[in-house]
Amino acid sequence: YKAVCADPDEDTPRLALADLLQEQGGKENAFRADYIRAAVRLAREEAHSPAWHKAHDAWFKLHRRVTERQQKGT
Repeated sequence: YKAVCADPDEDTPRLALADLLQEQGGKENAFRADYIRAAVRLAREEAHSPAWHKAHDAWFKLHRRVTERQQKGT
């Protein structure tokens, strides 16, 4: 987590964190790992390309769930 905070634009620490969360197991950790990986995929694609749109759709679905959770206070 410290490595992600130290260099938030670097993908490697974020993907390592996603792997760690996945390995720890649990529904919440799996969701967080998916969200991180989706954000990395989106950032790597050329803006507005077909691959970017696909990555954006996947990320947006996860982001919407995050927003809904925040609104509910969970």
